[in-house]
Amino acid sequence: MAKLPAYGYRTYYIYHKLEKEVAVDDAPRAEGCVLENKYLRIEFDPKNGGISRLLDKRTGRVCNDGPMGQAVLYDDSAHDTWAHKVFTFDDEVERFVNAQVRVLENGPIRAAIRVSTTHGASVLHQDYYLYPESDSLEVDCRLFFADRLRILRLCFPTATADPKVTYGMSFGHITKKADGKENPAQCWAALWSEEGGIAVACDSKYSFSAKGNELRMII
Repeated sequence: MAKLPAYGYRTYYIYHKLEKEVAVDDAPRAEGCVLENKYLRIEFDPKNGGISRLLDKRTGRVCNDGPMGQAVLYDDSAHDTWAHKVFTFDDEVERFVNAQVRVLENGPIRAAIRVSTTHGASVLHQDYYLYPESDSLEVDCRLFFADRLRILRLCFPTATADPKVTYGMSFGHITKKADGKENPAQCWAALWSEEGGIAVACDSKYSFSAKGNELRMII
């Protein structure tokens, strides 16, 4: 342990001679279109870039009911700038495709896969991260959006029957029906039933909706 004198300094030299392997129990793994740790196994569709299978290894339950995390475009041409008195956006136009999936990291502390998809001149990069002792999947999204009069959502179809949706709000939360209406939320929403569900949390987006068994977030 280095010791420093009060109100003083010391100089330490660190020499790198030999790279050492760091052994970590149950290290995460990224290979091809699969990201996995001891809790989760995530499989990506090589064509559309969505999560084709999200498996909770503790229960054996597949959590998705369709491509999860895929970018979907909705028509917004009939509304004014702020979509006054419009609470649902269900006119799906197209989806981002032309997926490219590649491994970014494959170390003992973190494994990562990048999924890149496009629509016309628009490009979306989604970097998925998985840690050894984490039962959550982290995603860093970077979007160049060139489509006009369109709304872009990330959609999460779940394998949950008759779910409810809970939205984060100031100092609490509120639970509603999954009726497709947009709701302002404090960066998180969860679609769930007694058998399970999923939650989506972010650091910069606030408009969520849920329709049937699908949770959606406007980006």
